[in-house]
Amino acid sequence: MTWSLVIIIVALAIIFIEKKMLTNRNMKKEQIVFCLMLVSGVILGIAENFIVIPTPLKMFSSIQQSIMAFIKL
Repeated sequence: MTWSLVIIIVALAIIFIEKKMLTNRNMKKEQIVFCLMLVSGVILGIAENFIVIPTPLKMFSSIQQSIMAFIKL
């Protein structure tokens, strides 16, 4: 699995979320953030199984977890 494949998956996920937002205009910001976090979490999970992730992405993962904890409050 290469970085280009990961980038393509990320792009497709963003396009999917944007289409969802366009069809469902009354979607709350929290739901959008949650969708983005879910998608990025899945992508990072897939990426960690196939490649060694550099530190910026690991930092992003910890930032993601802190945002998720904040949303639950």
